[in-house]
Amino acid sequence: MRLRAERRLPGIRFESRPPPLPDALPRMDVAVFVGFAASGPLHTPVVVDDARQFSLVFGEDAALGWDRDRGELVSGNLGPAVRSFFRNGGRRCWVVRVAGAARSNHYAIPGLARWSEGVLTPAFATARSEGSWSDDLAVSAALAAQPIALRALELGDAGRPVSARLGSPDDVAIGDQLRIAWRDPSTHAETTVLVAAIRSLEGVVVRFADDATVWFSAARPVLPAPATLELAWFPTDAADGKPVPQPLVAAGGLRWQTSTLIVPIVPIVTVSPDDPELEPGRLVRLRWGAEELWLLVEQLVFVEDGSPPHAVVELRGTWSRRLPVPPPAPGAINVAVLAAERWRIGVWVRSGIARPVRLDDLGLAPGHPTYVGALPTDRSLFAGEPLLAPADRDPGVRELEQQLHRLIGDAVDARDHYAALWRTIATPRFPLAMTAPATAAFIPLGMPILPATYLGAHVSSATALARDGLATFGPELFLDPDLADEPVETLLAEADFLRWQSREPRPLTGIHAALVVEEATLIAVPDAVHRGWSNASEPPPEVLAPPRLVAALADGETWDLSWDAVGGNGARYTVEDSASSELTGAEVVWTGTDTAIRVTDRPPGQRWFHVRATRGSVVSPWSNAVGLSIPPPQFQDCPEGGAPVLSAPAITALPPDARGSITLSWSEVPGADRYIVEEIVGGDDVARTVYQGRERSFTLRGRRPGAYAYRVRAEQGTRLGAWSNAAPQAVLAPGRHLVDRIGKFQPGHVLRPVHRAVMRMAAARGDLLAVLALPEHVRAQDAAAHVAWLRGFASEEAIWSYAALYHPWLVGDDDPGSGALRRLPPDGAACGTLAQRGAARGAWIAPANEPIRGVVELTPAIPRDEWIRFAEAQVNLLRDEPHGVVALSADTLARDPDLSPIHVRRLLILLRRLALRIGPGYVFEPNGDAFQRLVQVGFEAVLDDLFERGAFAGAQREAAYQLVVDATAGAADQGRFVVEMKVAPSQPLSFLTVRLIQSGEHGAVTEVR
Repeated sequence: MRLRAERRLPGIRFESRPPPLPDALPRMDVAVFVGFAASGPLHTPVVVDDARQFSLVFGEDAALGWDRDRGELVSGNLGPAVRSFFRNGGRRCWVVRVAGAARSNHYAIPGLARWSEGVLTPAFATARSEGSWSDDLAVSAALAAQPIALRALELGDAGRPVSARLGSPDDVAIGDQLRIAWRDPSTHAETTVLVAAIRSLEGVVVRFADDATVWFSAARPVLPAPATLELAWFPTDAADGKPVPQPLVAAGGLRWQTSTLIVPIVPIVTVSPDDPELEPGRLVRLRWGAEELWLLVEQLVFVEDGSPPHAVVELRGTWSRRLPVPPPAPGAINVAVLAAERWRIGVWVRSGIARPVRLDDLGLAPGHPTYVGALPTDRSLFAGEPLLAPADRDPGVRELEQQLHRLIGDAVDARDHYAALWRTIATPRFPLAMTAPATAAFIPLGMPILPATYLGAHVSSATALARDGLATFGPELFLDPDLADEPVETLLAEADFLRWQSREPRPLTGIHAALVVEEATLIAVPDAVHRGWSNASEPPPEVLAPPRLVAALADGETWDLSWDAVGGNGARYTVEDSASSELTGAEVVWTGTDTAIRVTDRPPGQRWFHVRATRGSVVSPWSNAVGLSIPPPQFQDCPEGGAPVLSAPAITALPPDARGSITLSWSEVPGADRYIVEEIVGGDDVARTVYQGRERSFTLRGRRPGAYAYRVRAEQGTRLGAWSNAAPQAVLAPGRHLVDRIGKFQPGHVLRPVHRAVMRMAAARGDLLAVLALPEHVRAQDAAAHVAWLRGFASEEAIWSYAALYHPWLVGDDDPGSGALRRLPPDGAACGTLAQRGAARGAWIAPANEPIRGVVELTPAIPRDEWIRFAEAQVNLLRDEPHGVVALSADTLARDPDLSPIHVRRLLILLRRLALRIGPGYVFEPNGDAFQRLVQVGFEAVLDDLFERGAFAGAQREAAYQLVVDATAGAADQGRFVVEMKVAPSQPLSFLTVRLIQSGEHGAVTEVR
């Protein structure tokens, strides 16, 4: 009988585990796209594995300007290029968003204050990335208070809390905030409150952070005289986390209303549309003498006071009284009179009227695993993915690490410590971040347990494009200023100097930010092809007021309809008739230029009519509806039940402000229970309800540029009143950007310098192919001139084979399933085809004659007689063939016929990568005959594998490649070891040589003709 051991006995056992197999060949299907996006980190490479992941980080396509010739909005090409890349077989790419001085929106968090250096200020969040994409966001917060058992509390000198003993260690974590309240033994009412953050946790004993302790009093203070009161609020955030207070003027004495504090102030006068507004959810600071109160504004009530009457704003809300010094030490602490809670918060964010997203269980002090102050910007979240220089790391991450080093120790890394939080907010991407520096703790002040108020961003009057950093279209958007004109020979060295060794090391910008993405072999800059735009103004959309329709008996047997003239000369009118009071199924009964008609030949019964005006392409809203009995009755019908008929209100629309807000008001209708307001956009016949209620005024906010009309009607129970006439208004965004017309396009402004710079960068790397596109309107003559300019410097002939040019543009379903077609440059699809061919068949296969997916047609249509001119310029012309849209050529810009095919350049890039993969394994080996044979066998195995795959021409290995190992004594004495690989790509041509030079611990790969 064999006994089974309960545990393994001591001993040694040898296990043979094969090492993981590397990829047979380096990846050749990874691309980099550089361009404009609505959101996402600036000048930071982000890896993307599908189109959905791209949209989560970079949002919708960036809106750039209005094309007056086409009558459409022009958007960035980055998103379409990435989607086309994946649609055509791409599997992985890196994306770099570029822009100029873009701005982030900031949001006051209702009921949350920041405690730093002994001072309380309101807490602000920021959008996760720069740009106007976050204009519609609004933020709220909710307090999550959990009672905990407190067994003991130790106070040190001057009332400073030192430690506490809890009932269970499972209730708290480092960085949690405790609220400890002293209660009156007789009334159980709270008297004093201590808010402290946990610095360390040892079993059930917690120790508090010295700089994260705040005392409050629950007792009402004696209210001051208005003359001694100092009021302030904090409209906006500041870069240093210390917002500047803006004074408020007291308009009378403070007073209590039960537990609510009422603070009357003089109304704030805004002198600029950039001035923020004081609104519910904001914190207001009150100081007098040694007292400091904070009011969380819950209501703003406008009243008239005094004689003569003057306007007063009453701020009403929840108050918190901070003690400037701790209260006298109570001696022995009786924990029976203490009540303790653990405080955490939830942050809620909504966009417009969409359902809010939320983050719960956020800690309030540094060190907490879900610390609210650790919510990262996009830059913080993505800047650490490639191996970066210290200068490339985000300042926000460095600040978090400094806080953690003070709390935990120097070995901690912010990305590791907050890894769980960052994973949670990464997918889907949470829209907010916190950038407040040197914060000791965040303190809730009157924060409710459920979100009560949402606060939006303070959006300046600058155009959206200016806040996106794209107000001016120039090469500086795409190029690092210190590398824009750097030659190929020194570009990499200068880039490393800027990142590592300069006096102020910094990350690279523009296309040069992609230098750190070592796995990429393709690069495209799809937004370099724009014509540009200007901040020109254009007249607002023309609107026509609706006519007012009236009816009168002509002769007792027929009706006459008449209306007032609108639109001046040239206006035409259309009259419709329906059997329904809602004018459903209405049919046209008359059109013309007159302003009156006689109703004839209509079916008997109750009929409803309305009229509208048209002048050119401008259409007015429909008029009020008029109901007529056909034929006219001999006697007037009495209202049903004796009740009066609900009349139509008269509506007025005030002109919109700079932010697109329109205020509506209407007259009272006797007996009405409520009013319904509908909005009609442009000349559309479809109206949507925007208000239902008892009030007789309403403000609509954030209307986009366009023409609008509004109508209102009264309701009483189930009885519906007549619609009012429609009130039209036009909204025009300030400083609307207009796309330059074709005649104004200058290729030397952006296109040429960007294309040359990306070609230089690809050649300097030696393992990148730049896939380029031309503006949509370019014809053969312009394309040839562009190529000639790129070849203008003979000294740079070596860079020509590192670029391929494609034309014309594609028209396709950019968003599958939407049915909307869009024009887009071909570089994204070309990169997808190259990536798919490289992954499926090998980089040495020519990427031509491969149908491009998702394409309906090409634009512009290239005449057949221009095909040869594009071919002579070595532009890869896309053509619509029976089996699909294909490129029937695959050339780089190199004049050398041996180097001009794309697959030759891609093969040489592959060999370079293979050499750099194998070469480092031979560093520090003794240079002898055995070593040379080892090297030769290793490289021959690689070349044999490529030969078997069909990468080389020739029936025999001797005709396909040659391998030369330099064993000369001179080279060995200099510490150099040279390997030359001469290969014949899979087409008849002379040998090309790839030379690997190992010198000491450094290696280099060069090409030799």
